[in-house]
Amino acid sequence: MAMKTIFVTCFHPFIFRNILCTETFDILRKTPDTKIVLAVQNRKKEYFEGIFGPRQITVEGFVDPSLYSAVSRAFIWVSRNIHDVGVVRFIHQRKLFRDRRFLYYYFVLFPMRMIGYSRVLVSLFRFLDAKFTSTGGAPDLFKKHKPDLIFATDIYNENDVIFLQEARRRAIPSVGMVRSWDKLSWFLLRTVPDRLIVWSDLRKKEAVKYNYIPEEKVAVTGAPHYSKYLRESRSDRAGFLKSLGLDPKRKVIFFALTGDQWVERNNSNRYVLEILSGLKDKINVIVRFPVVDQVSFLDDFFPPAHMFMNRPGLTINNAKLAYTEISEEDDKFLSNAIYHSDIVICGPSSIAIDGAFFNKPVILVNFYPEARGRWDDNVMYHSVHMAYILKSGGARMATSKEMFLEHLGRYLENPRLDGGERKKMVVEQLGAQDGKAEDRLARAVLDLL
Repeated sequence: MAMKTIFVTCFHPFIFRNILCTETFDILRKTPDTKIVLAVQNRKKEYFEGIFGPRQITVEGFVDPSLYSAVSRAFIWVSRNIHDVGVVRFIHQRKLFRDRRFLYYYFVLFPMRMIGYSRVLVSLFRFLDAKFTSTGGAPDLFKKHKPDLIFATDIYNENDVIFLQEARRRAIPSVGMVRSWDKLSWFLLRTVPDRLIVWSDLRKKEAVKYNYIPEEKVAVTGAPHYSKYLRESRSDRAGFLKSLGLDPKRKVIFFALTGDQWVERNNSNRYVLEILSGLKDKINVIVRFPVVDQVSFLDDFFPPAHMFMNRPGLTINNAKLAYTEISEEDDKFLSNAIYHSDIVICGPSSIAIDGAFFNKPVILVNFYPEARGRWDDNVMYHSVHMAYILKSGGARMATSKEMFLEHLGRYLENPRLDGGERKKMVVEQLGAQDGKAEDRLARAVLDLL
C-alpha cells in the first residue's frame, strides 16, 4: 500500500492543546502507511521539531503571506465584517452612534453586512478570495510533499485558509476544524473544506445558517481536549494548593483576566482583584492571565499572599504574543486549577465553559470602577455565542460590585446552585460528553483518505 501524506496545520497557540496532545493526533500519527507533515509558523519550526522530531513527524515552517499582502488583509477584513449579527453589528453601530463616522457606516460598513444575506455574493467573495489571496510558500510545500489530505485545525486562521485554498486548486481532499466556539456566528468562513468539523449540533446549525455550508459536509465530533480532561488523573488538592503557596483549608476562586483586545480602558480586572484582595481572610485566588492578549492597569498591582498569579504560555525565540505556545503543562495546570476551585470568575471567555465542564459556579464580570455607557462595553457581551451562555442560565453575570458580591456569597454557600443549567450548557456548547470525541475526530479525518 502506498504511503499517504497528511498535512496538519498548527498556527494558533491553542492547537497544541486542542489537537497535538490529544489521542486524535496519536491516532493519525500511528495510522499505518501514513506520514504526517506538521505545518507551523517559521519561528516555531525548531520548537516543534524538538517536541515531535523523535516521533518521525516532518515539521515544515511557513510564512504568513497576509503579513505583507494588502489584498489578503482586505479579504480578512471583509470576512470579519460581513455578518449582520452580534459583535459585528455592535462594533458597526458604535462607529455610527458614538464615533459619528456616518459616511463610513452608511457607505462601507452597512453595505458590507448586507452582502452576508446573499448566498450568491458570498460565493463570489470566496471565489475572488481564492483567486487573489497570496499563497506564500504553500505551493512549494505541496510540490515537495504531495499531500493526499489536508487537515486544517483552525479554519479561520489565515494560514489554514491558504492551505485549504491550495488544496482545492489541486483537487486534494480537505478537512477543516472550527477551533473554538465563538467563530461561526461571527466571522464568515473564507473557504469551504470537503468536510467541516464542529464540536456540537449547535455549531453545525451555525455553519449552515451563517456560512451557507451544506449540512452533509458538517461532522459533529465533540471537543477532543475536553475528552482528554475526562480521563486525566487530577492532582491532590492540598498538595496542589500548597505548591502555589495557598491555604488548602480555604475555598478557592479561579479568576481568568480579560484581555485588552475587545474592551476599551480595561480596568475591570484591577477592580475585581481589589475586591478579592479584601477577602484575604476567607478565600484563595488563582489568577490566570490570557495567553494571546495583553492586560492593562496591573503594572503596579502587587498580589497579596492569598493570590497566585499564573502566566501561561511559552515564548518562542523571544518573540511577542503572536509567537507564544500553550504547553501540555499549561493545560494540566488550567484543568487542575479549575477542578480544585470552588468558583470560576471570568469575562466573555471560553473559561466559562471550562468552569461549567468541571461543574463549578461561573460568574461573568461586566462592571467597572466608573460608570460607562453602552458603547464602552466589552463587545463580546454582544456576541451570539455569549448570548447562548447567558440564556442557558449556566453562568451568572455581575453588572455591579454589589451584584458580584451577591453572586459570590450565594455560590460559596451553595456551589450546587445552577448545576443543572451548567450541565445543559456544556452539552449545548461541546457536544456529547462520552469521552469519544478524540476518536470521532480522527475517524472523520481518516475517512477522507
